[in-house]
Amino acid sequence: LVVEEFLNCVNDMEGNSGMKATDGSIFVSDPLQASKKEPLVFLPEWRSMERQSSKCPIRMGVSFNEFSRLSYQPSSFLQSRLMTKQSERKDDYILTVGWAEKKRCILVSYFSSSSNSEKAKTYLHACLVRHFLASTSPGGKESCDGEAETVQKAEETAERELVRLWPIFERCATNAGWKLGKTECSTEGYEMYFND
Repeated sequence: LVVEEFLNCVNDMEGNSGMKATDGSIFVSDPLQASKKEPLVFLPEWRSMERQSSKCPIRMGVSFNEFSRLSYQPSSFLQSRLMTKQSERKDDYILTVGWAEKKRCILVSYFSSSSNSEKAKTYLHACLVRHFLASTSPGGKESCDGEAETVQKAEETAERELVRLWPIFERCATNAGWKLGKTECSTEGYEMYFND
């Protein structure tokens, strides 16, 4: 809810007035206000219903095997990307678009070192990817040749926007009373471990 509320404010501000979003111009619901709009605890049955109804569901904490199986990218490329991310120690997750049940989905696999704050950042990243994909056709794994390019462009645009928007979101959420380091995101429960 808070991430969607944040993105709606950014879209309204930047789309209607052409102004860039800043800390003081965006406000999000505090935990009390948010709890009046939707439950803060999501039961597995609720997550499952939500995932099935969404046009582009976000699947957090999927196993790397599932990540590779559903991704539009070849598994050899994903393994290379995983090794690069792990050696750079830049992010504690990998994210891609995949296809499940004949629709797009956003897949996230976490490293075991991922913090709650990093998981919140990941969710914002996934929402940005979903936002940039929303204006494109639903596509499919066997769909037209341009689908991979469309997905890649959405992922790259979301990555750039994440760098700009994460610090703003983090401050807005903190000012509203959210403790991102103590907030847990609902996941499928898988993490990746590396042996050195």
